[in-house]
Amino acid sequence: MAMKKIGSLLFFLSLFVCSVQAQDLLVYESESKLVWADFKGEPPKFDSAGARISTTIQMKAGKVNIWTGSTTYSAWGIMFPRHSWVKKEYKDDYTLNHEQLHFDISELVAKRLKIFINQQKVNSGKKVATEIFNRY
Repeated sequence: MAMKKIGSLLFFLSLFVCSVQAQDLLVYESESKLVWADFKGEPPKFDSAGARISTTIQMKAGKVNIWTGSTTYSAWGIMFPRHSWVKKEYKDDYTLNHEQLHFDISELVAKRLKIFINQQKVNSGKKVATEIFNRY
């Protein structure tokens, strides 16, 4: 009985953590474009840039082929709104399009990484995939 309660507690805790994490990032979607409301960070006082977007690539292991042991991976671009910012005098279409291009490049690199790593037929687990991700 105690194990069931602990299991339920862990399940709901994981939902809460996932919910909080989801609010702190924006996953790239080709049909959605950035808007200035996505930039929630505060500009540093002494940064000469007018705007800055914080992006990265996230990778996840998916299906594992039971015959070969090779894993299929997914990868996508991510934006961190709380670490992305714009100065008031730079809130214009030109600057927003420039920042959108940075996000587009993150997604392009993620797609290329996904193709590359899946062509490698990685079946040695997370360590090899992480090495490829870091080299790429």
